[in-house]
Amino acid sequence: MTIKLYWWNLRRSPRSLAGEILYNRRSWLRGAMQTHRLFLNFGDEMSKDIVAATFGQKVEWSSAEKANLVAVGSVLERIERAGTPVSVWGTGLRSGEVPTSSAGREMRILAVRGRSTADRLGLGSDIPLGDPGLLAREVFGAAGPRLGIVYVPHFSELAQWGRVVRFCELIGATIVLPTDSPRRVIPLIGAAEVVISASLHGIIVADSYGVPTVPLLPFSGLESPFKYHDYMAVAGPESSLRTHADILSVNAREREESFAAAAVLAEERSTSVASAKNALVAAARQY
Repeated sequence: MTIKLYWWNLRRSPRSLAGEILYNRRSWLRGAMQTHRLFLNFGDEMSKDIVAATFGQKVEWSSAEKANLVAVGSVLERIERAGTPVSVWGTGLRSGEVPTSSAGREMRILAVRGRSTADRLGLGSDIPLGDPGLLAREVFGAAGPRLGIVYVPHFSELAQWGRVVRFCELIGATIVLPTDSPRRVIPLIGAAEVVISASLHGIIVADSYGVPTVPLLPFSGLESPFKYHDYMAVAGPESSLRTHADILSVNAREREESFAAAAVLAEERSTSVASAKNALVAAARQY
């Protein structure tokens, strides 16, 4: 059996691509200039490999209307469209607004990303929680050569490339672009001593590898805090969602102290991360 999986992929979705070209053209062009890959988001793309490895079945991309499974990404709003019965494995809401579609599509909930999504959907306390990206380490393997501080921007921040570069220069971070392939991005995140990330996928992959993480809200203003808090509350003690100004407003010693605190928090979160991974694997067996 081949799983028909929907994940956010602009190259396969002409309607979405047209919107991105209209509103986020500068971000995507900058990403392509740096990675030589056009309209790619590593976090959404890793869905295929994670589902194939965990479910043990062949996977192909499908439109949201024809998909029989959704996994990585904030795409619940998209599968409310009329279509074939679909299973939900770890997907979450993007902004917390519950879709009001009257299409009546049949959905089987195997797991959702976090308790906030579960509550908005009226799901019980027994529903498994976790983002499938937490299985990145198990699927993509060992990290690359050891790096220091890594910054993973949200793709929308790339429109202000000079600001991204300046931020990284000031804190001594290496930029890891989210607009590259999973097999290039994930080992770099896993190799970091500290990951500072405005990309939720970057935060999740760092948790998968047990890397200390400092989550930031994108300075582009295009993302709701909802999805960050939805995920982070699942994986143990919740990290504070900071801004770039928070990082830049402290001196080097205070910044090092905050990174040390992130390392302690990562250790505290390890048990919850492992539990979420196990819950996701168990939920996949119910497919």
